[in-house]
Amino acid sequence: MKERHLQRATNRVSRASEGGPGLGRLGRTGASGPVEQGRDPDQSRRHNEALIWSIGLGTIALGVVAAAFMLWLRPMLARAKDTRERDRIAQESRERKESRFESPSKEETLALVRKALAVRDPAAVERLIRPGPMTPQQVVDYLTAMEAIDGKIEDYYWMSNVNKNGLQLEGVQVLFKHPERQRSRLAFLTPDEQGRWKMDFAAFIRWTTPPWQTLLKQQTGRGLVRVYVGKGGYFNGPFADDMAWVSYTLLSEDLDCDLYGYCKPGSLPQLALDYAIAAAEDGPARVTLEVRKVEHSGERQFEITRVLAEDWVLGNETFETTVK
Repeated sequence: MKERHLQRATNRVSRASEGGPGLGRLGRTGASGPVEQGRDPDQSRRHNEALIWSIGLGTIALGVVAAAFMLWLRPMLARAKDTRERDRIAQESRERKESRFESPSKEETLALVRKALAVRDPAAVERLIRPGPMTPQQVVDYLTAMEAIDGKIEDYYWMSNVNKNGLQLEGVQVLFKHPERQRSRLAFLTPDEQGRWKMDFAAFIRWTTPPWQTLLKQQTGRGLVRVYVGKGGYFNGPFADDMAWVSYTLLSEDLDCDLYGYCKPGSLPQLALDYAIAAAEDGPARVTLEVRKVEHSGERQFEITRVLAEDWVLGNETFETTVK
């Protein structure tokens, strides 16, 4: 906004002849002595009155501005207080929903994960594991071959409570000793309807459909992936317009390369991803996504069509629909 410059006007005072109008009192020291000009009392009075009026009007104007500001501020403060209260109630509601069953202790959690990973009988799978899209036999086959894939289990790191997606979750990082590099997987325990805590197998193996190699090579089609996500800055091909797309970097421990995901600004996926990234605080967020290959896009480029879960365990609700 341009500043307004105030200009001062100057009044010229003309001297009239001695004794003429506009002169003040004349004092003489003698018949031919010097003449002293006094100040007009009316002029002084008018000056003082103008000053008083100016101060008064300024005070009134300041009071009007202050009153208007308070009238504007009051509903804003009330709205902020109401929003905080709604957030508090919603958070308490989520916590009550997520804490339906008592969580196992650290020792109980670690023992349940060890038992689940030691399962070699398909009949025992349902008691300790949520198989998800896998059959009990497929679960056993994977666990039997796991040492050849990841190496021997070296340690377990208890992550404690990691509730997400309206689910009670207890997390354990399983560390493997691999000849080439250290590998790890995340074992998430969640209770069933009867309160029995089981390991989510799809999250543990980072289940992707179709498999990564198929998804990367296909020109079109959709997929479900479990990845780490962070803010991106790569725009190319059908996603070259950085005003039409929001860019993200996608990472998977099952790949040696970075991937690039895109969604529309202001869309549910964008809001959900930004929420998950902000909540992660110390690094990329774990998310489960539905992605789509776009014609003429690069092998590692995907449109993010839905954010199915914050973290890798699917709940009853799609995560993006719960973010406001």
